[in-house]
Amino acid sequence: MGTARHFEWALIRGSAVEDATAAGDIANALANGEYTKVLSSPRAQELLLGEQTAMSEKVRKASAMESWENQFELLAMGIAGLYLFLQGSWTGPLVNGREEKLLASIISKDFATSSHEYLKANQEPIYHLTPNPGLLAVARVILVDCSHVFTQLKTRSFWAARCLFVQQRILENSAASILEDLNDALSESNTVLESLDESFSDIIGQIHLEFGLVQHFHHKDEKAVSSFKKAQEATKFTWELTGALGKRTKFQTFDVSQLVVLAESAKPNGVSDSGAINSKSAGGSVVPSNLDLNDDTILDKIAFTSPSDNEEKTPKVDPSNQGNLSPLDQSILLAYCLNVKNTNPVHGLTNEQMSPFVARVLENPNNWLVHSMSLLLRSRLEGDKSRTIERAALQLQVLVDQISTDDAPVEQRMRYFFCVLMPSKWQLERELADRYAALGVVRSALQIFERLEMWDQVVECHQMLENEAKAEEIVRQQLEMDPDSPKLLCILGDIKKDPQYYEKAWEVSGGHYSRAMRSLGTYYFRKNQHEKAVEAYERGLAINPLFPTSWFVMGCSAMQLSDWEKAVVAFSRCVNIEGDNSEAWANLASVNIKLGKKREAWHALREALRLNYDNYRMWQNYLYTSVDIGEFSEAILAKQRILDLRWDKDSERENVVDVEILRILMQESLKGRDGEVDQSSRLANRVSEYVDNALDKLASFAPLADAAGDFHKALGNYQRALDLYQKSYRAYLNRPALTAEPQVFEEAVNATIKLADAFVELGPIEVSNDDGTKGALQKDWHYQAKMALKSISRRCKKYFEDTEPFGQLEAKIVEIEQHK
Repeated sequence: MGTARHFEWALIRGSAVEDATAAGDIANALANGEYTKVLSSPRAQELLLGEQTAMSEKVRKASAMESWENQFELLAMGIAGLYLFLQGSWTGPLVNGREEKLLASIISKDFATSSHEYLKANQEPIYHLTPNPGLLAVARVILVDCSHVFTQLKTRSFWAARCLFVQQRILENSAASILEDLNDALSESNTVLESLDESFSDIIGQIHLEFGLVQHFHHKDEKAVSSFKKAQEATKFTWELTGALGKRTKFQTFDVSQLVVLAESAKPNGVSDSGAINSKSAGGSVVPSNLDLNDDTILDKIAFTSPSDNEEKTPKVDPSNQGNLSPLDQSILLAYCLNVKNTNPVHGLTNEQMSPFVARVLENPNNWLVHSMSLLLRSRLEGDKSRTIERAALQLQVLVDQISTDDAPVEQRMRYFFCVLMPSKWQLERELADRYAALGVVRSALQIFERLEMWDQVVECHQMLENEAKAEEIVRQQLEMDPDSPKLLCILGDIKKDPQYYEKAWEVSGGHYSRAMRSLGTYYFRKNQHEKAVEAYERGLAINPLFPTSWFVMGCSAMQLSDWEKAVVAFSRCVNIEGDNSEAWANLASVNIKLGKKREAWHALREALRLNYDNYRMWQNYLYTSVDIGEFSEAILAKQRILDLRWDKDSERENVVDVEILRILMQESLKGRDGEVDQSSRLANRVSEYVDNALDKLASFAPLADAAGDFHKALGNYQRALDLYQKSYRAYLNRPALTAEPQVFEEAVNATIKLADAFVELGPIEVSNDDGTKGALQKDWHYQAKMALKSISRRCKKYFEDTEPFGQLEAKIVEIEQHK
C-alpha cells in the first residue's frame, strides 16, 4: 500500500514513477502528457459512453470494487479528462487531428452539447465557446460527483477541489454552489495535509498554495495570505522585500535606492523535477519569449551595485546574481504579487513595489507556465506607463500566440498549472483586446471581441466609436438567431435603457437568469425607485449571491427606504464576499448605528479604516462611535488622525478639532488618577500629546487653548495652564470680528474673565524658583489680571458698552481691584 500511495502523490506532483505495473503505466502516461492514452483504454471507453447520469452510475458501480488499483484507474480517467480539457482551453498546444478523432469517438456530440447544461451552476452558464466541455464534464463526474466512493484514495479531495476550481473559472460569473463544494473539498484536503510528514513538504507547500489561490480568486485575501505563508513555511522558502543601490536609466551617473526582492529556495538551484527547464538551456526555444524594452532611456532591468563596490549600503547578497529558485517557490512569489494590492490599504503598495516580485522570477525561466505567468504579471504592471505600455501590449500578444505553438511539451506546461492563476486562452485574448481598447486601438479590440462572441464588449467598443446604432443592430442580429437568449436581451436592455428587456429576459429564462433581475435592480436604483430596486435585487441574488456590487447597491436602496435590517443583511453579504470594500464596511457601520448596535458599528468602522486609512469622514464616525462605547484610546487615535489629515486642507482649520469631544476625553483621562488606575494615566498622557500637537498646528484656535488650560490645571501644571489661558485670550484679542460680532465679543469676555480668575487663583501659589528660593507662581498676577480685563474693555467699549457681557467685564474689573 506504501507503493500505491506513492502513485497517488506522483499524480499530485506531476512526476513519473519507476514501476512497470498497470498503475505505474497510468501514472507515467499522465506525467508525460499522454492523456488520450488513458482515455482510450477499453475500460475508459466503456465507462464514458452515455450521458452524465449514466456515466456517474457506471463509475459508482465500478468503484464498488474496493481495490485500490480499481479506484486509482478510475481517478486517472478523471484526471486525464481534466488535463486534456486544460490543454485545449488554457495551456496548449492545441489538440491535434488524431486526438480530435479519438475524443469524438469517446465523447459524442450530444454529450458535448449537454455538458453545457451539466456544467452550469446557480444558473450561471459556462463560456459558450469553451473547447471540448465534455472533457471537463467527464472529469467532474468522476472527480467530484463520484469522489465519495473512492474510499481507498487519499488524494480524492485534492482532485475534486482542482476540478471544481476549473469549473468555477469558466463560468460567466462565480457560483455560490461551486464555492460551497470547493470549501468542503478544501476542508477534507486540509485534514489530509495535517497527517503528512516533512517528506511531503513539496506537496504540502503546493496544496497550501492552491488553497491560497482559490481564496484569492474569491476575494478572501487574508485567508489567501495565510495559505501562502503556510506554503512558504513548508518549502522553507525565504524572501524579503528590501532596498539596494542601483541605476534605472541608461544615463544615470549616480546610484539611488531601488526596491529588490532577495529570495532563496531551500535547495540551491533546486530545479530538478519533470516540469522544469534545465537552466543551462534556458536560452532555447522552449522558454516563453521575453521581449526587450528597447527604450532609449530606461534600462531593461535595474543595474544594481555590487556588494563589493559599497558593502555598507548594499545587501550581502548580490541582487543582480541571486541563486536559482525552484518553480514552486517562484509560484509562491508570484502569488504574493497577485495578492499584494488586495491586502493593503488604498495608500499601500503600488505597481513599483510589486515589480520586484516579478523581476525576481523572470531571472530564472525554470518552467514554461510559471515563466508565462510572470510575463503576464509584468505586462499588467507596465500597462499604464508611457515608456513600457508598448512592450506590455506586445508581450500579451506573444502570450496569446504561444498557446497554439508546440515549442514546449504539454507535460511542462501542465506541471504547475494549479500553482498559478493563468487565465484561459479566451480570457487572455480578452485581456489583450481590453489593452488595445485602452490604447485607443478600438477596431482591433472589436475584431477580437467579435471573434470571441463577447457581445457585452462588442457593444462597449461600438459605444466608444460613438456608434450606438451599430451596437443595437449587432445585438438584434444575434437575437434573430437566438430569440430566447436572456443574455442578449439584457445587453439590448443596457443599450436601450429599457426595463422591458430585462423583464423579458427573466421570463424566457423561466425566472432563472440572475443578471436580468440585477440589471433591473440597477435600473430602478438609478431612477430612485428603491422599493422596486430592492425587490429586483432580492430575486436575482436568491439565485446566485456572489455579486458584491449588487449587494452593495441593494443595501444603499434599503438605506434610502430606512429598512435598516435589510440594509444590514445586504452590506454584510457584500463584505463577506468582498472583504476589501471599505465603503461597504462604512455603510454597514452607519446602519448598525441606526439600529443602536454601536459595538458592531465600531468593529465595522475598524475594518473600513484598515482598508481606507486616509478617509477623514470615516475617522470622524469612528471617533464618535469610540466615545459612545467607551473606547477612549481609539478615540484619541481618531482625533490625531483627523488632525493629521485635515489641519492644512480645511478652509476653516479649526473645524478639525471637536472641542466638545476633546473635553469628554479629558474628563475620562482624569478619572481614577487618585486611585492609580494605569489605563487612565496612559490615556492622560495620550490626550496631552494630542493637545500639544493640535496647539502646534492650530495656535490661534482659542477654544482649544481654553480646553487645554482646564486640562493642565486639573493635572496640576499650573504655569502651563496660565500660559494656555493667556493664549486663548490673545487669540480672541487678535480676531478682527471682536468689535463686529456680539457672539465673538461674548466669547472673548468669558475667556478674559476666566484668565483673570486663573491669575487670582493660581498666581499667589507658592512654588520653588530655579535658585532654590520660594516665591509666587506669578508675582504680578494682580497686574496681569487687571490689564487683561482693561485691554478688552477699552477696545470694545465703543461697540458693546450697553450689553450684558460688557457689564460683566466691568464688574470683574472692580472685583479684581478689591484683591489688592
